[in-house]
Amino acid sequence: MRKNYSLTLLLFLSICCISSLKAQVNYRFTALQGTYTTLTGATNVTLIGNTNDGYNGFIPLGFNFYYNGAATPTTSVGVSTNGFMTLSGFLNNSTPVNNLNSGLAGRRPVIAPLWDDISATSGLSYQTSGSAPNRVFTMQWRNIHWNQAYVPIAGSFQVKLYETSNFIDFIYDSTGSTQNASASIGLTASGTGAGNFASLENTTTTPTVSTTAEVTTLSTMMAGGQIYRWSYAPAATGTTIVCIGQPITLDATGITGAIFTWTGPNIAPTTGPTLNIASATVADGGTYYVTQTINGIESAADSIIVVVGLPQGAPVGSANTPVCSGQTLSLTVTNFSPAFTYSWTGPNAYYSPIANSDINNVAVTDAGDYIVTALAFNGCSESDTVHVDVIQTDTATIDVSVSPNDTICVGDDAEFTAAITYGGTNPQYQWVKNGYWVLGATDSFWGSTSLVTFDTIYCILTSNQACVYNPVDTSNKIVMSLASYLAPSVTLTASVNQVLPGQPIDFTATAINAGTNPTYEWYRDGVIIPNVTGTTYTGYNLTTNDQIKVIVHSSFTCALTDTASAFWGNPNIVIPTNVVSANNGNDITLYPNPNNGNFTISGDAKGIANGSVVKTEVINMVGQLVYNGKTEISNGKFTKEVSLDNNLTAGIYVLRVSAGNVKNILRFVINK
Repeated sequence: MRKNYSLTLLLFLSICCISSLKAQVNYRFTALQGTYTTLTGATNVTLIGNTNDGYNGFIPLGFNFYYNGAATPTTSVGVSTNGFMTLSGFLNNSTPVNNLNSGLAGRRPVIAPLWDDISATSGLSYQTSGSAPNRVFTMQWRNIHWNQAYVPIAGSFQVKLYETSNFIDFIYDSTGSTQNASASIGLTASGTGAGNFASLENTTTTPTVSTTAEVTTLSTMMAGGQIYRWSYAPAATGTTIVCIGQPITLDATGITGAIFTWTGPNIAPTTGPTLNIASATVADGGTYYVTQTINGIESAADSIIVVVGLPQGAPVGSANTPVCSGQTLSLTVTNFSPAFTYSWTGPNAYYSPIANSDINNVAVTDAGDYIVTALAFNGCSESDTVHVDVIQTDTATIDVSVSPNDTICVGDDAEFTAAITYGGTNPQYQWVKNGYWVLGATDSFWGSTSLVTFDTIYCILTSNQACVYNPVDTSNKIVMSLASYLAPSVTLTASVNQVLPGQPIDFTATAINAGTNPTYEWYRDGVIIPNVTGTTYTGYNLTTNDQIKVIVHSSFTCALTDTASAFWGNPNIVIPTNVVSANNGNDITLYPNPNNGNFTISGDAKGIANGSVVKTEVINMVGQLVYNGKTEISNGKFTKEVSLDNNLTAGIYVLRVSAGNVKNILRFVINK
């Protein structure tokens, strides 16, 4: 409803006077002419301060206003005599210094019809008119001095907020002049900085708007009846390129209940959300505009450009596919016509404006679909798709090996085998001996029993794979040697020649002419010792007449005999006495020895206090604890009778006696 003023609808809907605000300010700006109507019966604003620098932090709107597309409505505003309103928080300062970019932190967004140090001589007033859902809130600054020290009246201005559409109008009435003026006009979002404000760059009838650079030096009063409108333009969508004879369908979306008005080339103004042209002609090409009108208030326009083209036949593309990587891929148009403009697109953002295009040094990643498009001068186009396969170009290789190895005995069979990569489906082989082709040797393997020292063998590969850098490759060379015949031998030595019962003996085998990796077998009294295959063996619990034998198996290629052996026997084992003793300053005896598992330990405990504990432990020859006992020192001596488990096997055992820091070791024999 236009109760307070009427519009002359001299809408400046050209591109120069409709600016699209981006980033966080979502309104679009339109400059138009109307009529300024002074409010009657309005409510005067009670100011904190005066008409020079005054403000009021709470003015009710009377309806929900969704500023800048917000989901949460605004129901009240703050107002300052210095030409602005705030929509957040409680305004507590008149703030005469204009700053759309970052001013009024915590009070933003800001609506600023004329933000400067001004004085509203006749005060501020407001009024909510109309009925839901089309009410209008108007805030009026009446008879302002701009700048406030300049006596002549510069004029009056109003801000109108429209329910439902959420449009905003700045309306001006110019009656005088200004002096030392330096104002900002525009809107802000809640944030600060570029993109969070929209600032008019001048005060003419066709001002432009900036969202990145605020103009703070506006000093000319707007013409009487000038309206600066902030609105939401509808969104225009539809087919933008059609050929002659095809339909044009354009759609507008916007505020529910709005009346959409279309204007454009070759049509009269048309209302409705959809514009249909059944059969397009060249004259129908151009820019179409659509506005939305709510309660008689028309928005800024959105625009859409429609190109009307000519029908044509589709191009036919071709390519030299498949192609090897590193080669040149050639894209061609088989039905080329100079009447059209051609272009190619493809993988990896490929683009070429040439009908017949080459891609040099093509890579595997260049494989895929290539699309050729033929474009007529009027914009109509047709396309064709060519699928291109790129095969990786690889290097053919061949390596040969020999079995058993490159050193053989006279008459041995040496078998050579070739291993290849990228040989294709039918690789060809040619074996070469000492620089001459071996007749008939054309398989992946070849062998001979008549090789001699310095014979040199290699193989030549001919690959039939489609994409290789080198169709022919030569293998590594193997130089053969004939080994001498040698007989292995082995000697056996012991770590000691005389030992006490139970003392281990280390045996060492030393092989000669047995190759680099001989193996050994160890025997004790004619029985093989399991899991002992190295050069050493440690014997435990050896007794008189035990016999140790070692056999070495030669790893030498041309050994005359495969094995050699050595023998060691009759170790000089010390025969134990009946009593075994240890003397570490404390005389300790064990008797009888040998025994059946029952024996007596006695000893002196010099330097050890009476009542001290003497710990006795018996350990078998594999390190297992088979007995653990205790006794006490009395009058400097101790005695302990020991009875071991009857299930213990015969053999050598170790007795460990400890008292305080003094330890003694005795060995004894159990006979069964």
